[in-house]
Amino acid sequence: MQDYDRLRRKAEEILQKKKHTAPELYTDNLENLVEELQIYQIELEHQNEELIRITREKELSAKKAQALYDQSPAGYITLNDDQTILEANATFLNFLNAARYDVLGKKMTAFIAPQSQDAFYFHFQDLQKAPETDLMIFLFFDVSDTKEKTELRECRVESRRFHLSESNEWRINITVIDVTQEKELERLIDFEKEIWKQSFASVNDAIFLVDKDYIIRDVNASAEKLTGRSAGELIGTYYYLAIHGHKRFDDCPGCRAISNREACQQERYEEFLNKYLDIAVSPVIVRDEYQFSTIVIRDISDKKEQEKHLKESEKRFRTIFDQNVAAMCLTNESGFFEMVNEAYVKLYKYTREELIGNHFTMIVPEENREYLSRAHDDFIREGKEIRGEWQVLDKEGKKHTILADAAYIEGTDGSPKKVTFVVDITALKQALEDLIESKKQLTDLNATKDKFFSIVAHDLKNPLSTILNFSQMLQSDRFGLSEKEKSDFLVYISEGAGNINRLLDNLLTWSRAQRGLISFTPVKYPLKEIVENNIQLFEHNAGEKGITIVPEIIDEISPLIDGNMIDTVVRNLISNAIKFTGEKGRISVRVEKGNPQARVSIIDNGVGMSQEKIDSLFNIATNMSTKGTNHERGSGLGLLICKEFIEKHKGQIRVESKLDEGSSFIFEI
Repeated sequence: MQDYDRLRRKAEEILQKKKHTAPELYTDNLENLVEELQIYQIELEHQNEELIRITREKELSAKKAQALYDQSPAGYITLNDDQTILEANATFLNFLNAARYDVLGKKMTAFIAPQSQDAFYFHFQDLQKAPETDLMIFLFFDVSDTKEKTELRECRVESRRFHLSESNEWRINITVIDVTQEKELERLIDFEKEIWKQSFASVNDAIFLVDKDYIIRDVNASAEKLTGRSAGELIGTYYYLAIHGHKRFDDCPGCRAISNREACQQERYEEFLNKYLDIAVSPVIVRDEYQFSTIVIRDISDKKEQEKHLKESEKRFRTIFDQNVAAMCLTNESGFFEMVNEAYVKLYKYTREELIGNHFTMIVPEENREYLSRAHDDFIREGKEIRGEWQVLDKEGKKHTILADAAYIEGTDGSPKKVTFVVDITALKQALEDLIESKKQLTDLNATKDKFFSIVAHDLKNPLSTILNFSQMLQSDRFGLSEKEKSDFLVYISEGAGNINRLLDNLLTWSRAQRGLISFTPVKYPLKEIVENNIQLFEHNAGEKGITIVPEIIDEISPLIDGNMIDTVVRNLISNAIKFTGEKGRISVRVEKGNPQARVSIIDNGVGMSQEKIDSLFNIATNMSTKGTNHERGSGLGLLICKEFIEKHKGQIRVESKLDEGSSFIFEI
């Protein structure tokens, strides 16, 4: 501004000089004047640039002020005296969730909730009397059309009324701060305080609030019940007097914890109250400063009494458990041993230390572990019984048969457990099996006796009768027999004697086998030789019926066998095949490799047999002799001897047959 005045004065002076000396101006004066004017022009240009810069700075400052005004955390509103909104910043518009054109020109009451309308009216009236009012809380609408339900914002309002001298009008500036979350937090804190008060009053444990000087500042109803004194009697007294009944606070664990500003917990018997108490002390520290200690006391007298009874019960249980003659174990819900008695240790030959902590399946054979693990889980979950006989293993790997039963109990912590009672019935089972075997042997002996009497009564009697009858006829002259008839009778006598001889031979062999008098001497022996010898032996008998016996030596093998036994087997089977094969029949004797060493098959195309007959062939009680195709007789002993001798070789014999198609007797050794 000073530069401008200086330039102005200088320009005026130059102009005055021009007026007085204009007629006398010379060229030099004109040049000076032009120079001055040029200087003045430059100065004006600089002045104009400065003015432009100042204008821009003012505009920028105005924008910054407007930005601060709009971005302020508080909402700002300007009203006139009829409550019309003249100006509002962006923060207030955001409170309402409204655009500026939705607000400006509207009455302030259009945005205030009905429940705050009266309060705002009196607030506005107070502004007419005083330029400023106290803080007030009003509810404002959220006027957004996008919300299904109008929301209310709780705001703190501060107002100031001022006068515009140039227009002689009044304006009101209102500052609005959204305190919705703050008020919600206050209500939440109040709610939590109320909950804490109710919990403090209703909790079953006795609660004492004790300051640093050990003086009780507050108690709940349970504390009154515990001490038998009212809150009025307790508050203001020393804590150790109320609980311990003496002035020695150093003997009070709660007081020591208060002195050290630390937490502690202790169970102790208080003689003054005649109760067992669980005392827990917790210091309350706010902003690193100790305030007071909370002492929570629980009456555990009943619990201690229950523990006493529980220990007595557990002692009785352990006595019964340990001294029981039955093997017993206690397993947890996962199946791990927790207790075993002496009988259990003795049965399984493990020490207690080797059993406890391990899973019960350690004494179960591998093939039963999965099943018994599932059974254990079912028992724990549903109480399903697992009574039954099981196979178990002792430490030495020896199998035992046990009879087991279980009972469901709960541990002191409420967890499910299983008590298993075990009786070793291995000896009993063996005795039972021996008894069954003895019964079977007795049955077999009875059947043997019956078979023996049957042979003597029928199979031996008939050929003897034939020999006797024909001998008597030959000795008597009264029949007038021709020489041919005598010759035929002698043949019949010879055949009968042969049948008796074979029968006696089988009887003796069978008897010796039953009594274990036949020695078993296995050596490597060619089967081909046995087969060919027996075919040659029966060549004449087979020829009488026109039967062909064919050897089929597929594999020439010499297995480890007792040659006499296998010779007897082959002889009996070929004899049997001839007996039940008709005229012009065919018999094959096949030798081949088998399981484990050799397979021998005697195959005929004879009469065959039913399945019922097959099932009775090797049973002494059901085996009945059948006449052959030429009414040949037999005792049935031959097949029994065959089975006995094959089993001596740890082999098997079986029959494949169909009626009218033939039979195959197959043995493997």
